[in-house]
Amino acid sequence: MDNNNHEAMKWQKRFERERAARKEAEKLLEEKSAEIYQLNLELEKKIISEIEKNNEKQKIIFQQSKMAAMGEMISNIAHQWRQPLHAILLTNQKIHLNRILGHEIDDELIDSVENDIKKQINYLNSTIEDFRNFFKPDKEKVEFQLKESIETSLDIIHATLKQKQIDVIKDFDSNIKIFNLKNELMQVIINILKNAMDVLNERLITDKIIIIKTYEKDNFYFIDVIDNAGGISENILPKIFEPYFTTKHQSKGTGLGLYMSHEIIVKHMNGFFEVKNINFKLENNNYKGACFSIFFKK
Repeated sequence: MDNNNHEAMKWQKRFERERAARKEAEKLLEEKSAEIYQLNLELEKKIISEIEKNNEKQKIIFQQSKMAAMGEMISNIAHQWRQPLHAILLTNQKIHLNRILGHEIDDELIDSVENDIKKQINYLNSTIEDFRNFFKPDKEKVEFQLKESIETSLDIIHATLKQKQIDVIKDFDSNIKIFNLKNELMQVIINILKNAMDVLNERLITDKIIIIKTYEKDNFYFIDVIDNAGGISENILPKIFEPYFTTKHQSKGTGLGLYMSHEIIVKHMNGFFEVKNINFKLENNNYKGACFSIFFKK
């Protein structure tokens, strides 16, 4: 009997010890849970704060990029308008010159001058419309031809390309259409072209070439923009899409253009944007340059 009591007391003490240990463990678990909950709250606050800071930075970067793009576009407008304004001046002088030479100023001459001036004014209006549409942010995706959007982009900077004596070679698949943000794509195309123009000039390339082509491959639609400026240094290549990274002098570049282009293509248009160095042959001449590829799933 004594043995039984002794055994019962032993088990009771063990049970009490285990219960006390369990209560201690539960108390500790409760304390740690409270600590973890507090840490999670603080972490959540930090994450929200960092997201807000990052959003603010993104807004500043977008604004800086937009201002830089506007400056470049104003410069392009000046180039685009110079020739037609000069043509209007020369056309207008026709009447004055005929009067000095004593020639008759008849209706045919007046009509000719009027038509020539109207033609140039229509061109100026068309140019302004292109620039105005370029700066309109796309709110909705639309179906459009890649060829058409690239041609319009080239029209906008045509005068600058001509002034810098850059030969643009086009190879378009006219059948390719995508459903996306047209103006945003045009901004990116112009930015890539502007970047290629700057590099070609900085490196004093004699025969400046930019190749633009669209094609379909592996269930993707591609846009390639290739220059013959010698390519991008391998140590620079991985950083090319980073914000504020630029190889240009501070007065010539902000380092935002390619970063913003990458953001637009990847985040706004759900596409892909890559760059690599390539060697290519054109008219029996060998060249090396950078190839910027934009591609979208079909």
